[in-house]
Amino acid sequence: MKRNLLVFLLTIITTGIMLAIALYVPNSLPTHSDFSAIYNTNLALVNRIPIYDIPSVEALALQHSGIPPEKFFLARFPYPPWYALSTFYLGLLPAKAAATLWFELNLIMLFFSIWFLTDGWSPRWRLIAFPLALFFLPVLGALSVGQYDFPVLLGTSILVDSLRRENIALTTLGAVLLTFKPHIGALILLSVLAWLFINSGDFGRRALRSILIAGILLFIIGFLADPAGRSVIPKCY
Repeated sequence: MKRNLLVFLLTIITTGIMLAIALYVPNSLPTHSDFSAIYNTNLALVNRIPIYDIPSVEALALQHSGIPPEKFFLARFPYPPWYALSTFYLGLLPAKAAATLWFELNLIMLFFSIWFLTDGWSPRWRLIAFPLALFFLPVLGALSVGQYDFPVLLGTSILVDSLRRENIALTTLGAVLLTFKPHIGALILLSVLAWLFINSGDFGRRALRSILIAGILLFIIGFLADPAGRSVIPKCY
């Protein structure tokens, strides 16, 4: 009970610090890079515009961008609706603050990924692994432009640990995170599902059932983002 209370308090404090940094600490993070796709989608979401209604999303994004129409380009959001639903709060913030908060969230997902991947390492090498990740140039590039790969990285890292420990909850969470960017996570997810079906006995059956339930729930809540049920991958025109 005390541990849960401590985790809750730390989460509240960390969230407050992250918001304060996002709102008040100047930085040079770009807002018209890859990040703009998720920001404009979240902006549409909080303004009750279906996220795959491209003309309406584009009109709203143009209105908030301050960019002349002839120079404006709407970066598409070809990802499942539950990705946008999980980040809707970004649309409540100014673009600069939202970009900073997204950078912080990606950094946290990166560090949690390292935490799961280094489980079982000696404390010294585990501690060294955290700063070393920031010396990998593709990681820095993905963080700076607001890429969307980190949920998939976290999901894969969770699965590496949870399958070994036969943890149903974490296996389900890892599988869900792989769906956030299907063209990267789909093959990994299919491999995990096949392994669970073939090799893991009672754990596999329970995990598959849990993942199936999670998938059905994700499909249902997706209609909150676009009640018309448009394709998950919007037409690019």
